[in-house]
Amino acid sequence: MNVATRLTSLLMFTVLLAPACSRDATTELEAWKASACSCKEHSCATKQRREFWRLVQEFRDDNPSKAEAQKLGALIDEGQACLETMSVDIYASN
Repeated sequence: MNVATRLTSLLMFTVLLAPACSRDATTELEAWKASACSCKEHSCATKQRREFWRLVQEFRDDNPSKAEAQKLGALIDEGQACLETMSVDIYASN
């Protein structure tokens, strides 16, 4: 992942998921990342993009610590990297 993509990811995370509840959001994002990285078809990757945005909405009113926010950001980056292999960008549209 290049620097610009990483910065975009962190910015989007800060705006959309930074208020997330760390424990629940972490568990959910770990599961999302596992699902995203197990996708073998474009349709699966597209489904995981929609799931990501559902999680953004679900956890948007909670507040993680800085360390937890960094962990959530890393999970998002890892899941996004998996989806990129199938030309799906979670930030392209929701």
